[in-house]
Amino acid sequence: MTDSEMRQIAQEAADRAVSRVFQNLGVDPNSPDDIFQLRSDIEFLRQARRGTSYGLKTFFSALVAALGMAAWLGWDALIGK
Repeated sequence: MTDSEMRQIAQEAADRAVSRVFQNLGVDPNSPDDIFQLRSDIEFLRQARRGTSYGLKTFFSALVAALGMAAWLGWDALIGK
């Protein structure tokens, strides 16, 4: 078996594997619309993940600030008496 024949066999196997993955995802690899939709879905998930992370950081920052303010006001009430 020559080097070019081995490359051809490997390429065909890779093409079949990629096609099978797309098929399992319900995407036609030959359809530009399906590929565009898949990319859009992946981008949406990426933005949702980033937004969730940012939202959690904001929530915990506000929580720490509120606890700090409550502690400050409590301390001020004790000392002010």
